[in-house]
Amino acid sequence: MNVLVVGDTILDRYIFGNIERVNPEAAYSLVLDYEYSKVTLGGAANVAANIHSLVGSEHNIYYLGYVSPETSELLSKNKVKYLASKFIKDEDMLLKTRFVYDNHIILRLDTNKDFRSLVKTQYAEDLIFRLENNNLFYDLDLIIISDYAKKTLSQDLLNKLFTKYSDAIFMFDIKKPINNTFLPENCIFKCNQKEWNVLQDIGYRPNKGWFVRTEGKYGYSLSHNVDNENSWINYPAINVGEIIDTVGCGDTFIAGMAADCIRSGKFTPEDHADYGNKCSAVKVKKFGTTTITKEDVDSL
Repeated sequence: MNVLVVGDTILDRYIFGNIERVNPEAAYSLVLDYEYSKVTLGGAANVAANIHSLVGSEHNIYYLGYVSPETSELLSKNKVKYLASKFIKDEDMLLKTRFVYDNHIILRLDTNKDFRSLVKTQYAEDLIFRLENNNLFYDLDLIIISDYAKKTLSQDLLNKLFTKYSDAIFMFDIKKPINNTFLPENCIFKCNQKEWNVLQDIGYRPNKGWFVRTEGKYGYSLSHNVDNENSWINYPAINVGEIIDTVGCGDTFIAGMAADCIRSGKFTPEDHADYGNKCSAVKVKKFGTTTITKEDVDSL
């Protein structure tokens, strides 16, 4: 199966250290003594990495989003094929730096709020160009749209995807409304409860497809008709005991849905959501942004 993940590229940096003293230079602050650090893929790039980790190399997993030299290395390390688009500078990449003590995040520093500066530039146009002119993409079976509302996903880019690959299955992890005009028949929307409330407030309703609403420790809900409250079916979360970390759970959920679709070769939203739920249950037992494997899920 040929799979394309499109969305907002984020890097997650973790700085681990030990705290043994109060900062003598400022009251009520601590000193984190540096021990080591690591950088992982976040956002849509994390979705792509998790899909590959779950299904292996027999399927083609491609990625389309803004890429820097550092991001390119991480995508290659995770065996994700990306379109050779124009590199942006490493310092322009969206970066979340988390300072960690005793497996607890004590502070998060965000560098660059979004890709606003790239909107309506040659870099944004290049994403559409790569999509239209790459020979790899004559045939796509599954497309995952991972939206962090960071300005990568222009409506022009989405429209090109919808019209060129109208026969593909689409999965959306959404933070904002998607234009209903071009929606394909086989599609699944996913968002968390907070995002659902925002969409409710502005009156957005997709006119096609299925909707998955994740609800943390309460599990998730699934509906094929969001306007009918009676159509929602509630599914419980999987009890895995102590939760270590929820960072990246949304990415893992949609990656799990995609992986189930890829392996089955069928569009069965109930099964995809069930597998995504299991993948999230595995993720909460792991610290930080990370990938999980089929063996991890099978061991539940």
